[in-house]
Amino acid sequence: MASAGESAGSDGHSVPAPTSTTEAQPRKAKAQETLDKLDYVVPPTATSVATFSVVVIRARQFDVWATEFLDAHPDGATVLHLACGLDSRALRLNWNKSTRWIDVDLPDVAALRRQVVPLDEIPADRPTLVIMEGLALYLDPADVESLLKRVCDRFPTGQIVLDSVGAWYKRSQSLIRDVSRTGALVKFTIDQAGEIERLHDKLKVRDQMRVWQIPSCEILPLPVRIFFWVQSWIPGLTSFSTEFRCDF
Repeated sequence: MASAGESAGSDGHSVPAPTSTTEAQPRKAKAQETLDKLDYVVPPTATSVATFSVVVIRARQFDVWATEFLDAHPDGATVLHLACGLDSRALRLNWNKSTRWIDVDLPDVAALRRQVVPLDEIPADRPTLVIMEGLALYLDPADVESLLKRVCDRFPTGQIVLDSVGAWYKRSQSLIRDVSRTGALVKFTIDQAGEIERLHDKLKVRDQMRVWQIPSCEILPLPVRIFFWVQSWIPGLTSFSTEFRCDF
C-alpha cells in the first residue's frame, strides 16, 4: 500500500500511463517482477484477447481520470482505491505530498499489501477520488447502492470512477467462455447513466465511455477493434463494457 504523504514522483504532478510500447516496457518488467515474487504462473488460456484488451484500456482510462483529478486538486486530495488487488496505480501515477492515497481490498488480498482501511476511518477533510475498477459489476445491486451512498454521505465532494457491463451480459454470461473459466459472475449491470444518478442525489455522471470510445482503443489489435466496432452497431450490445466518471 502507498501511504499518505509518499510522493510517487519527483515533480509533484500526476502523469498518465504510457502511450507507447517503448514507454510501457519498464512497467511490463514490473508486472513480471510481481508475478515472480508471488510464484504464480499465468495460464495461457486465462482470458480471451478481447477481455484482456478491455482490462488494459480501462486501466489506462482510469489512470487518465485519476490524473485529471489530482491535477485539479494540487493543494490536497484523497484517493480511495477500492478492490485494488495488486494494482500498481499508486506507483505508476505521480502524486504530491499533500495527497492521501489509500488502497483497500478484502482481507486475503490486503494481507499481501499489509493494510485494510475501513471507510469510516478515512478522513473526510479533502476532495476524494474513489476508484472502483472491476468491482461494482461483481457485487449485489443492493451492496453497490449501499457503497455509493456511504461514499457520497461520508465525503463532502469528489469523484467516483467505475465500470460496468449491460444487462444482456448478465443474462448470457453462462455462455461466455471467460466467465466459465474464472467463475466471476456479474451481478450488477448498468445500461444508462441515469441508473447511477438515481442511486444518490449527489451523483452526477460527468463522462460515460463505451469501450470503443476510449482513446486507447486505437492501440489494440485490429481484430479486437473490429469486434468492438461491430458490437457498437448491435442493439443491446452497446453497453458491453462502459466506464463512468461521476461527480458527487
